[in-house]
Amino acid sequence: MIQDQLDTNMTFSLQQASEELEINPAYLSREFSKYFDNLSFGEYMRKLRIDKAIQLMENDRYSLSEVAYLTTGKISYLVRKIQISRNCAYLYLCRMIDRTALLDNPIWSALCSDNSALGSGTDQVKLFDLDIAPFGAVKEDTPENFRELYNRTESNRVVVMFSPKANLDTLPFETIAKIPGYQMVFEGILPKAIVGSDPVSLADEDVPAMLALTQLAQPGPFTERTIAFGGYKGIFEGNILVAMAGQRLKSGGYTEISAVCTHPEHSGKGYARSLIHSVIRDIVATGNTPYLHVRTDNARAVALYHRLGFRIRTDICFYVLKGLDN
Repeated sequence: MIQDQLDTNMTFSLQQASEELEINPAYLSREFSKYFDNLSFGEYMRKLRIDKAIQLMENDRYSLSEVAYLTTGKISYLVRKIQISRNCAYLYLCRMIDRTALLDNPIWSALCSDNSALGSGTDQVKLFDLDIAPFGAVKEDTPENFRELYNRTESNRVVVMFSPKANLDTLPFETIAKIPGYQMVFEGILPKAIVGSDPVSLADEDVPAMLALTQLAQPGPFTERTIAFGGYKGIFEGNILVAMAGQRLKSGGYTEISAVCTHPEHSGKGYARSLIHSVIRDIVATGNTPYLHVRTDNARAVALYHRLGFRIRTDICFYVLKGLDN
């Protein structure tokens, strides 16, 4: 019975085993080591989880979040415990390093893959449709590419770009704002759903309420068709939308959490935490890893994201650009 459970249930515990067998946990632990290579129950389970994780890593279909969810439960623990000398683990981590490079240019990466239907452009410059988001990107930060992006930008349109570089030469655009921020990637334990408390999915008929809330709380750009990114959740009090969060940029196995906001009169009720937990579960269920962007001066949000299992991957700047002669 124990072997069957160990082979199929990565969360099986000594307490569960002792309760099912109706014997003392201490006695079971002593007897267990006689049959399992002199390893204690806990030692054996940790070894089993790491071996299972390495087995899953041989298959490209699993993201790091999903491997951790299916085995150790925590990405940081998994990374620490992997034996890098084992070829499959080493190759997997190399793939992960290559994949995270996509996040250095997240808007470009999204427009070249999962979010391509929401924008347009060339093989060097791309823009989201204006009623989706004000975002634009260049493949490489060259004067020729910024000129091409400028030429493709409608008159009076503001373009927002993300870059880890703090001093981009954006001519012929004028940089009207450069906001320092962090890019944070989820490395925590997958939060469990609490029955009956999950936020509700938002639909097109909720867009007026979403626009009203984002205009009040100012979480970042949100326009008439931003909901097309999908995955938006909300919390209502009566008929009033008081908090929301959703998904935005997607590429290479990563999905951005965005538009996290709470009505000022309803802050301090744990709504942001509940929404982020819900969106994390939705993203991980697709096999992707959640990440997000936050201003460095938003200390309260940064602290919350740390508590929820996000870690800073890199500094990033949010550039707000406008044509010099627009």
